[in-house]
Amino acid sequence: MNIRKTTPADLDRILTVYADARRRMSESGNGETLACGTGACAAVVAACENGLCEKGVDIRVKLAGGDLIVNNTNGFLTLTGSAVLVYEGVFEY
Repeated sequence: MNIRKTTPADLDRILTVYADARRRMSESGNGETLACGTGACAAVVAACENGLCEKGVDIRVKLAGGDLIVNNTNGFLTLTGSAVLVYEGVFEY
């Protein structure tokens, strides 16, 4: 997902697009991913910049693979979430 120059009037559309995209995001052609840290961070920055979320506090982003916590403080983002094994396999070459 790429977001270019936007205005506050664009926020509803951005969040709608993000919500739709996150349902179908795929990771390197390996099918749907359960979480997208980049997208979660982008959504939080957009929400903070448009006054919908407060900067400097933990914001919970709900994703199919579990919740992520994003904190946007002084232009720095902190992303926190669990790391869970969802697949195990063997690759022969």
